Amino acid sequence: RFHPDTEAWKTASMDLPDDIYQSKLECLRKMLEEQNDIRQVAVSPTDQIYVLHRDGTVSDSGGNRYPWTDVCEIAAAQTGLIVRKSDGTVDGILFVPGEQAGDENMVRDDSFKAWSDIVSITAGALHVAGLKRDGAVVAAGARLPGIDACDVGDWRDITTISAGGLLTAGLCKDGSVRCTPMEHEEFKRQYAY
Repeated sequence: RFHPDTEAWKTASMDLPDDIYQSKLECLRKMLEEQNDIRQVAVSPTDQIYVLHRDGTVSDSGGNRYPWTDVCEIAAAQTGLIVRKSDGTVDGILFVPGEQAGDENMVRDDSFKAWSDIVSITAGALHVAGLKRDGAVVAAGARLPGIDACDVGDWRDITTISAGGLLTAGLCKDGSVRCTPMEHEEFKRQYAY
């Protein structure tokens, strides 16, 4: 068990500055105290910890409670959190880079809130994806030139999905795998794929 009082935890956390280590340790201890209440935990690439409680509510390691109810799955992106509700809809918050080249300002992307019939969600660094009941996939978030992790519009017969930093992958019913951005010519040229 990966508990904060074990050597495994101490070894994994050795490289952290003491104040950050102590803060993460306290957050983990607090969550473990409430572990009978936890259904799922999601950690963002920036190490923000989110908790889905058995009652369908969501909180984070800072003790903040979010307004969503009837939640059955959570996925943490680098710049946001999305939640899947039991009715197949999706809610949450996601920020992506601005549209202008070189724009460092982040803008809110709420396009995923229009999704329905979702059975699974996943999140990458700057994007989120959802698997629809019919095996189609939808995605929202940052669309980078040549590396568009949201280019899943033609995916069908998908059974599971997963997102990485800048890609989305889907397992097809026939056992093959679809993956972005590796399907883009720019990516293939740049990485000799």
